[in-house]
Amino acid sequence: MPLFPSYLFLRGVIDKASYIKVIRTPGVVRLLGSSWDRLAAVPEEEILAVQRMLRSGEPVHPFPYPKVGERVRVKKGFLEGIEGMLMEVDLQQSMFVVTIEPLQQGVAIRIDPGLVERCHSIRESVWP
Repeated sequence: MPLFPSYLFLRGVIDKASYIKVIRTPGVVRLLGSSWDRLAAVPEEEILAVQRMLRSGEPVHPFPYPKVGERVRVKKGFLEGIEGMLMEVDLQQSMFVVTIEPLQQGVAIRIDPGLVERCHSIRESVWP
């Protein structure tokens, strides 16, 4: 089951001729971005984070793009170093969400909230 149905990720630089070839492929609706030379790029660290989540052996789930939440970094365990959002499900369970910003979608995995620490970034936080 694809995590991001209907999306195809391309790697590398694309010129105008290649863009036209891709956009004319049957089934392709559009490429994300404002024009052929201004395509949306998914940061490499987000792709690598999702790949590590998939290799963890834990179930991963598509997750709606979070509008609020705390930006955190995993400080130990198999996801160490990955940054994402910590979303509370209930008092015993939290979900760690890695977002793919250009798609406005995310991937979630259960995590012990004790394994994460706050990121010091310019993003808004909902915690005091």
